[in-house]
Amino acid sequence: MMLTLDKLEAGYGQARVLFGMSLEAKAGEIISLIGRNGMGKSTTVKSIMGMLKPTGGTIRFADTIVNHLPPNAIARLGIGLVPEGRRVFPSLSVEENLVATSRPGAWTLQRVVQLFPRLEERKRQLARTLSGGEQQMLAIGRALLTNPKLLILDEATEGLAPIIRTEIWRCLHELKNVGQTILVIDKNLSEMATLVDRHNIIDKGRVVWTGSPDELAKNQELSHRYLGI
Repeated sequence: MMLTLDKLEAGYGQARVLFGMSLEAKAGEIISLIGRNGMGKSTTVKSIMGMLKPTGGTIRFADTIVNHLPPNAIARLGIGLVPEGRRVFPSLSVEENLVATSRPGAWTLQRVVQLFPRLEERKRQLARTLSGGEQQMLAIGRALLTNPKLLILDEATEGLAPIIRTEIWRCLHELKNVGQTILVIDKNLSEMATLVDRHNIIDKGRVVWTGSPDELAKNQELSHRYLGI
């Protein structure tokens, strides 16, 4: 098992957000975490990445319990994050953004720009001059250059133009074809239908349903209750 969350609890001050959150991702698997806003998706990501310390339960990455490790140590273990809102380094060039946190491995600068040709065209530009979609490609490329065993994408297509969203989904399918383990948080169920192996619906800080995209599509009552569809 690549990632295991077991009865995870976390929150902010006196406000608890996760209540016995459990989740699993196998090596080479793509899973989703979906649900309405405010149900605990971002809190789950922050807990995995060490940006928020759990108050209970266990986060295990491969053979290591990471509950109390700092974010840099967790990243070095092999978890790459594409955060919500992109968060590139605006005063660095595209190329500098890509190589700043790169680590040796199968993903190289050349391979990333082959995946996202626009980054090659704009490699000398400052990141702040890119469009929102190009910044998102840059954020994904930067995460891949850390050569992660697990890639987490938090709302990677949020607010982007349809043509850019299509490009990003195409690239995620390419990552699936090479066996990249991915946890994806997104609202676009139609695009995820052919990408993810397993959906996980979160409601009020815990996973309430797990199943395939086909199973979810057939269960309209479930979608209405937890996703507002």
